[in-house]
Amino acid sequence: MVDESSHEVAERAAGVLAPESDLFEDLDSAGFGEALNTALQSSLANPDSAARATLQWATDLARIPMVAATRSSIVLGERAGREDLSNSAWAPPPR
Repeated sequence: MVDESSHEVAERAAGVLAPESDLFEDLDSAGFGEALNTALQSSLANPDSAARATLQWATDLARIPMVAATRSSIVLGERAGREDLSNSAWAPPPR
């Protein structure tokens, strides 16, 4: 029995299970790792811009509930204005 490294065993298994696996050498085909590395280097080189962007992101994130509530109240108000309430429990009492 020959001692094999885990890398060799994985290559052999991949060759048996998916013979085309050697065509896809780059596991990060979208370049996410490279983009993350570039972003980190940029933020280390210019921390003021990174701080401003983080503050803007946090501010925008904090505004989401307020904007959503405003929009939903506008939509609900428009629906209530279009409904005919004359034959419902919400109609005003007759005089």
